[in-house]
Amino acid sequence: MSIKIILDSPQFEHKRVYIDEYRTELAIKGLKKLIQDGVIYVNSIFLAKIDYNCLYGIPANKDSEAHYPLRVFSNGSAVLISGVSAGYGGEGPHGTLECLKLLGFKLSEEEKQKVLTKPLDAFGNENPDIHLEFKKNY
Repeated sequence: MSIKIILDSPQFEHKRVYIDEYRTELAIKGLKKLIQDGVIYVNSIFLAKIDYNCLYGIPANKDSEAHYPLRVFSNGSAVLISGVSAGYGGEGPHGTLECLKLLGFKLSEEEKQKVLTKPLDAFGNENPDIHLEFKKNY
């Protein structure tokens, strides 16, 4: 399992946690472990962003934010997750939904479908670029 934690401040209040897996099941397993070990506090997560391009997939450059299609945020901290995706009905997008569920997001059926399908452009054509944002409702 490839997990990297970067502390952005000496007070350990701000951190970036990277879950870098090429297989969806390992990304989910890594996320579960970080939650269980108290590295990630589910109650503090308030925002999730999904950025994925169905034509190009996940870039190999691990320094690129695009390498991590799912990014979730709490006050000053971020969790970046690779090994998940969006825009089709396969394992990667279902892994994205599982990660969001583990992180306490309660998505409607309509929101789930946005993760599982490609968006349409103004002309009704499928757009391979997916940019989604979900906020927790408290």
